[in-house]
Amino acid sequence: MFPGEQREKGDGDGGGSGGEKGLAGEAGAALWQRAYDTTGAAGADDDRDVWGIGGAYRMGAATLKAQYYSAGELGGVADSGADMWAIGADYSLSKRTTVYATYAQTSNDSAAAFSVSGGGHGDNMGSVMGETTSGVQMGVAHSF
Repeated sequence: MFPGEQREKGDGDGGGSGGEKGLAGEAGAALWQRAYDTTGAAGADDDRDVWGIGGAYRMGAATLKAQYYSAGELGGVADSGADMWAIGADYSLSKRTTVYATYAQTSNDSAAAFSVSGGGHGDNMGSVMGETTSGVQMGVAHSF
């Protein structure tokens, strides 16, 4: 295993590392993850690498955000990767209330069916193999 790599049992073993760096008004993050035995099939070549970068820049009450992720091929399956990017903005109305908007797009290779969302504030949207999915998210977050 690599330094910072972790393994978890369940739907497959996985490991990865990441980091985050911030300056006044700026923040950046990077991650790399390798998923092992993703299908659970004995003897299958079903490992996958995923990497991503992201950043945020605060200007007064507004924060602009951007992220990019790339999922590599699933073991020996050709054209089974995908790329995703997202841009968004948060605007603080007060210390406890923020409004936000995000646009994201996932481009699937011909043998991949990744969705643009993974849940979170809503349900996971479906995807069609080899197609591009996109979505818009808007909302209000309030801390009680």
